[in-house]
Amino acid sequence: MGSFGANAMNAPLRRVIMRKPDAAMSRANAAEWHYGPTFDAAIAAAQHAVLAQMIAGRGAEIHWLANVDDGLSDSIFTRDPSIITHA
Repeated sequence: MGSFGANAMNAPLRRVIMRKPDAAMSRANAAEWHYGPTFDAAIAAAQHAVLAQMIAGRGAEIHWLANVDDGLSDSIFTRDPSIITHA
């Protein structure tokens, strides 16, 4: 997958690992994941697609993780500084 990392939280994004929400959220239990009563997996997928277009449109290379229903609904969220490492 190449090297990933970050030296700053506000520098331009060059490469990013992303995961589409379609499969992971398709059967997500909103109460279990604390998503709230208005959660809609289809809307989440559409919004995520727009986000990916914006990221790619700014020149970042997207590396996609597998789009599988593994029960890890939260794995699609856009920012997780716990996995940012020095390049």
